[in-house]
Amino acid sequence: MPSTLSKIWNKAVREGDVNVFSWYKRRNRTHKLDSSLNEKNILHRPYPPWVIQVEVTNRCNLRCTNCSNSAAAAGGFTDISPEFLHGILAQLPRETDISLNGIGEPFMHKGIFELFGAVEKRGHNLSFITNGMLLDESNIRRLGDFKKLKYIGISLDGDSKELNESIRVGMRFEKVIENIIALRKALSVEIGIHFTAIRRNYKKFPGVIELARGLGVAKVTAAGLFEWNDDLKKESVSYSEFCRDVGSEESLRERYPDMQVTVVLAGRFESRARPHCIQPYNFLFIDCIGNVLPCCQQTTPVIGKNIGNLNSKNLDEVWNSAEMTAFRSSMHEGKNPACALCFLRGR
Repeated sequence: MPSTLSKIWNKAVREGDVNVFSWYKRRNRTHKLDSSLNEKNILHRPYPPWVIQVEVTNRCNLRCTNCSNSAAAAGGFTDISPEFLHGILAQLPRETDISLNGIGEPFMHKGIFELFGAVEKRGHNLSFITNGMLLDESNIRRLGDFKKLKYIGISLDGDSKELNESIRVGMRFEKVIENIIALRKALSVEIGIHFTAIRRNYKKFPGVIELARGLGVAKVTAAGLFEWNDDLKKESVSYSEFCRDVGSEESLRERYPDMQVTVVLAGRFESRARPHCIQPYNFLFIDCIGNVLPCCQQTTPVIGKNIGNLNSKNLDEVWNSAEMTAFRSSMHEGKNPACALCFLRGR
């Protein structure tokens, strides 16, 4: 996402103003891309998404207790080919940002650097999220070759070895910390810590902020849980609970003024009338077998429903398809099952 748009969106999220119509009107005043856009024609998108997330593999070297990988990869493990990624990128303007991650670990793809290179060559901004275990000296050195690499997210689910390794099964906490330190020393790219809040760990979030600060990482995000089975529904934490026991995003920002703290949990926007999500208008998720999904919540195995497959349709056909328009419409009408479970909307 272009930096100006990112700033506007982040401000809207902080203020709880995610009404899609006012967002697009502000966007168009800023960039003058489509002065005709209004509430009547907004369900049909005349230009490409600003962010494409491509799942390069569903393989992972960890078995996290709060992750849907085991269910989603039940049909077998798959890696995308460089040719497939080239085909996606050829359909996009370079202004579209590319995030190469999904339910798998990006560095489990043996050709990951070739994929990074494809994004770089096309001129897109690049980002990815990793569990950090494979960020060894060699991989960090090779990452320095990519000038369009703008962001690396690293997943941590606690402030201690015991808590992290009990949730992130197969992780070596000391190894990940060493890799973050090495990454900070070697590259100037922005790094963020991604924390999944569940009942076992959410009260430790201030400790994660302190840990990140000590590592020289200024950006920390606490996100909600994809409730893809009954056990995980029991682990889910609402924003009101988080505020009561840990603090609101605003209070955490006051407590840690040198840190960029974001908290996105169930019920965050429930005080707003009909809070609309921006994802179906600026974002697409493409899984490793070519299925296109309209939002991050749709990647959850229980409710995930693709709106097309890029092996049989081009990106524009999917983006402006009847299925995509129906998804947007059902969201506005409050009838979308994905929205009912989404941690952005409450319960």
